[in-house]
Amino acid sequence: MIPLMADDSPRPMPQGGGVPVPAAVQARERGLWLVSRVNRWMIGLAVLLAGALAGLTAHAFHPKTASAQTATTAPSSQTPNAGGAGSAGPAPLQSPSSVPAPAVPSPAPGPVGPPVVSGGS
Repeated sequence: MIPLMADDSPRPMPQGGGVPVPAAVQARERGLWLVSRVNRWMIGLAVLLAGALAGLTAHAFHPKTASAQTATTAPSSQTPNAGGAGSAGPAPLQSPSSVPAPAVPSPAPGPVGPPVVSGGS
């Protein structure tokens, strides 16, 4: 197994001639080691899940480019039908021949009364 970090194993406890380590300290050290290892796995899984979701949404909501749409909706050489019984589908869209003039914005209405102040007395 490849260690994820340099200090991936629990610290060795002194044996024999060293100072005796109480069982409570050993239990605390093992618990901290376990929590740090679980924390590393959770961070790794969260990053992996975020990447997978980003890839999934990028694939699901892929933007359609304008060049791809114009290539598929190129005008045909046939003249469109007036919608009779023999028409195969809706007539293709055509660009407008003239651009409408922009509307002039109307002036904003003036204040009707004093402004409402919330919380004042």
